[in-house]
Amino acid sequence: ATIIETSGGGVEKGESLTEAIKRELKEELGAEVDVVCKIGVVSDYYNLIHRHNINNYFLCKVESFGEKNLTQDEIDNFEYVYLGMDFGFAADPTAFVKCSYNRNHRTVYIFDEIYKVHMSNQQIHDEVLEKNKMNDKVSCDSAEPRTINELKQLGLNCFGVKKGPDSVRKGLKWLSEDVVEIVIDGIKCPNVKREFLGYELEKDKDGNPKGYPDKDNHSIDAVRYALKSCIDGSVYSFN
Repeated sequence: ATIIETSGGGVEKGESLTEAIKRELKEELGAEVDVVCKIGVVSDYYNLIHRHNINNYFLCKVESFGEKNLTQDEIDNFEYVYLGMDFGFAADPTAFVKCSYNRNHRTVYIFDEIYKVHMSNQQIHDEVLEKNKMNDKVSCDSAEPRTINELKQLGLNCFGVKKGPDSVRKGLKWLSEDVVEIVIDGIKCPNVKREFLGYELEKDKDGNPKGYPDKDNHSIDAVRYALKSCIDGSVYSFN
C-alpha cells in the first residue's frame, strides 16, 4: 500500500484554520490553494510526551505553484548532502545538482544546480568547485571515463557511479514510488524543476505505461547518480 504524508503544520495565534492551511501549503510546497471543504478531524494522543494533537484535514484545489526557496538554515540542517553530475556538451547540457534525502520522511530535497551546454572540463571543474567549496565527492555518469579522469587530474573529487542492468528504471521507480515527496528549490534550480514536472512515462497504443524514457532528463540523471547509495539502500553518504 502507498502511504502519503500530508503537508501541514500548526495554527498560529489569530489564524483561522483555512488561513493556516493556505499559509502552510505556501510555505511547504510553494502552492497557492483554494480550500474546497473540510474532510474531517483526527485526534492523536502522544502518551509518552503527554500531548494531544487535533488534526484538521481539508480538500484543497491547487491554483498555482510558486517557487519554493529553501533557506540556508534548512540546508545546513541536512544530515547528508549528495552531489551528482550528468555530462553533455553540444545539444545536451552538463547537469550538476546538490541534494539531500530525509530517510525518515522519504523526502528528496534539491537545492542547487549547474545546467549548461558547451562546457569545457576546466569550466566544469571551476563551476562545480564554486558550488562545492569543500570539494566533496561528486557522483558522475560512468559512461564518460575520459571526462572523469581529466576532471580528477584538474583536482575535482569525482568518480563514476556503477550502473547495473536496468539502472534507469530502478532509479526512476525509486524516485516516483518509494520517495513520498520531492522538494525542489525552483529559484535556484529552474531546470531541475522543469525536467521533473515535464517528465512522462512512455505509453503503449492503449495508453498504458510501458517504460521510462531516457530523454529530457539530464538533471534527473544527476539526481539518480547523487542518490545512488540511497536507491541501493545504503545509509552512508560519499562525502
